[in-house]
Amino acid sequence: VPSTPSLDLPVPTPVSPQPIITPPDKKPFQPATIAQTPPQQTATLPEPTSAALLLEQSDESPPEKTWRDSLPENIWRGDFWFNKIGLGLLLLALAFLFNYAIDQGWIGPAVRVAFGLILGTALLGIGYRTAQKRPNFGQALQGGGIVAYYITGFAAFRLYSLVSFPVAFGFMLLVTVLAFTLSLRQQEAMFSLIGGFGGLATPFFLNTGQSNYVGLILYICLICGSLVLIYFFKGWRVLLWLANVSGWIILTGVMLFAGLDYSKSITTENATLQGGILFGLLFFWGMPVLRQLEFARRPDRLPPVQFGIFDSYLARTRLAVKEVPRLTMSINPLIALVLTQTLWWISETSQGLIALGAALLFALVAVGISIKPDHDKLWYVHGFTAVLLFTIALVQLLDGNWLFLALALEAMALHVGTRYLKYISLEVVAHLLSLAVTIMLFDRLLIRFHPEQWTPIFNLSSLLDLLIIGLWFALVYFLQTKKNSRLQPIYWLIAHITLILWWQRELEPYNVPGLVTAIFGLLAIFFHWDSRRQAHEWQRWVPHLLSLVVTIMLFDQLWFGRSETAVFNLLALFNLIIIGLLFASSYLFKDQGQMQVRLFYRLVCHAALLNWFWREFDQLSGQGIVTLVWGIYALILLAISLKYESYQLRLVALGTLFLLVGKLFLVDLATVETIWRILLFAGFGGLFLFLSYYYRSWLHLPEHAS
Repeated sequence: VPSTPSLDLPVPTPVSPQPIITPPDKKPFQPATIAQTPPQQTATLPEPTSAALLLEQSDESPPEKTWRDSLPENIWRGDFWFNKIGLGLLLLALAFLFNYAIDQGWIGPAVRVAFGLILGTALLGIGYRTAQKRPNFGQALQGGGIVAYYITGFAAFRLYSLVSFPVAFGFMLLVTVLAFTLSLRQQEAMFSLIGGFGGLATPFFLNTGQSNYVGLILYICLICGSLVLIYFFKGWRVLLWLANVSGWIILTGVMLFAGLDYSKSITTENATLQGGILFGLLFFWGMPVLRQLEFARRPDRLPPVQFGIFDSYLARTRLAVKEVPRLTMSINPLIALVLTQTLWWISETSQGLIALGAALLFALVAVGISIKPDHDKLWYVHGFTAVLLFTIALVQLLDGNWLFLALALEAMALHVGTRYLKYISLEVVAHLLSLAVTIMLFDRLLIRFHPEQWTPIFNLSSLLDLLIIGLWFALVYFLQTKKNSRLQPIYWLIAHITLILWWQRELEPYNVPGLVTAIFGLLAIFFHWDSRRQAHEWQRWVPHLLSLVVTIMLFDQLWFGRSETAVFNLLALFNLIIIGLLFASSYLFKDQGQMQVRLFYRLVCHAALLNWFWREFDQLSGQGIVTLVWGIYALILLAISLKYESYQLRLVALGTLFLLVGKLFLVDLATVETIWRILLFAGFGGLFLFLSYYYRSWLHLPEHAS
């Protein structure tokens, strides 16, 4: 029993054997027997509380993370910096000594190279011997030794010309092999990283200007393939990234600097480059896939994936490397496709067929992987890649209306797929493709055409545009059923704007006055009705902008429109229809907080109708008939307000009558003929007397009430 504070235990008495009972939240441990006499009751002592348990059970919250916690923990250890600073100072001292010795003429080029070899060997030997007891120190020395070898090989060939190119190249290749070997023996990715950088830089350090592109491609494939193989067996993701980035950059540079792009004939160089592209595709994409499948089948044969460097820091900051390298698996086929299509001079149709074949291949791979259990992420990556390749194939194979339709349908299919596949990348691609289709749609809607080219509305392009707009409305409804869809209001706004632009483009060629404004008024009603089903408050106010546009267009037509006949003309008919549509839209505002908006809409309609009377009847018989019509209209409003006991409508009717009186004095007195003037003043004077006599009785008010 561990040492515990003294306990005052009762003296045990002989009893029958009883089972040992421990509390459910304590782990059982070996009890302390009091004596080896007849069976006695066993005292169960509480388990000693550790400091960690006390910390867990305390109510104090854990300490907050500081900026020090976001950095690798090794940098706060002295030995992490001692070996690196010491090695750096030592190399600088040797460099100063070398420079001084060269200035004094003490040593020649051969001695300098020999000294570099001795230094590299000494660092390697000391580092290898001390690596077991002092890992950080030993690894730093061994890395310095490898770097010293690379510098020595470069100086022997490039600076001093002491050795030939094959000797220098072979030596630096052996150094790369040495770095890979040390990495595998000591389980350290840093040596492979140094060897990878040194091996990839070797052809450029030893460049002779002979432009041996075939040899360069084969050598780069050898180094990158070695890095990928080490990643396969050790799981160091940093090596896969190094091979990917450097391999594709070098192959692209070879194609550009060697002038191999858009080759019309097959040569040794472009054939080798095509082989290098296929090699990169198979290794950079294929090997990670094979490793993932093998690791899932036999996890004991391969170590789990790690980044290779700073793994403890990544684990501490929860930035662990994902098991499936999604980015490399998806982007490598695209890079290989682009380089292949750039390498050869082929038609766009042939390029599209190549992309379509690649999409079919990756779709088959995705289907094959989906059959295996526990590979959801892996098959999704290949399916996602197939979608990207298929999109490229569509762009290269189709054009015009068919491309527009195909991309829109693909975007809809991707949005539907996001309901069943909860991957952010799929949603991003779906929204990006929808953005591309939207830009194409706006570009098509802003193009004006004449009826001589094709019939408005009833042509393939117009009907296709209307179909895409309908798909966008369906997409709005689909996104509305999904939770947390932040872009749904944007699609909703785009759908309505494109519908407005479509009608404007189709109806303008007919050149019918007021037709476009009437359609806009009808769309405003639909806009208001649809906004009531949306979740955001601002969506209910956006349709008012369209109503404002309709109102401005209406008054512009009322004030500046031209027609040959009065009342009985298309412009007058459409203006009357627009006023009716605006008035009908006011019935959509039923909420208590929208009563003021409803009143404003109806006042606008009232003002527009008065203007309509002025415009049409002034052309018919002058201002006298306008005043008469205003009076009849005001009396109708007053009668309706009295029948339905509408206080607001009664005020509007009375205001119209008082406005009529102002018109009599300001307009009719100067413009109307004498006989009309007499009749109007007499008639409306009698009307006002008649109203004053019966007005209170119509309102059921006593004669002397206040």
